[in-house]
Amino acid sequence: MEQVGTKIVGLKNGLELICKLYEDDKNYKLKNGAILVPAGAGQLGLAQWLPYAKTEDGVVLTKEDVMYVVEGTDELTNQYNASFGSGIVVPTGSPVGADAVPSLKITE
Repeated sequence: MEQVGTKIVGLKNGLELICKLYEDDKNYKLKNGAILVPAGAGQLGLAQWLPYAKTEDGVVLTKEDVMYVVEGTDELTNQYNASFGSGIVVPTGSPVGADAVPSLKITE
């Protein structure tokens, strides 16, 4: 299977996951899946998908079981990577210091 990357996967049963995604002609393989859980007040939580199962090699689903595959925001992908993935976090926004204009004040 070919690696697609870290993606949000919507299943036909309504479950939304973020995972490392692989694919071939007929199937997807989901590794290190986490369920996207609305936490109220515009917040989103992540919970391990199938914590009671041996899923180290991934879970294979037919493409017919999947409604959509989309890219997550940088913030969500970073949180997933920190908690469930590689631990690698990609910086967002401007480089450090680029948006920090020193506030100069002349005193006598």
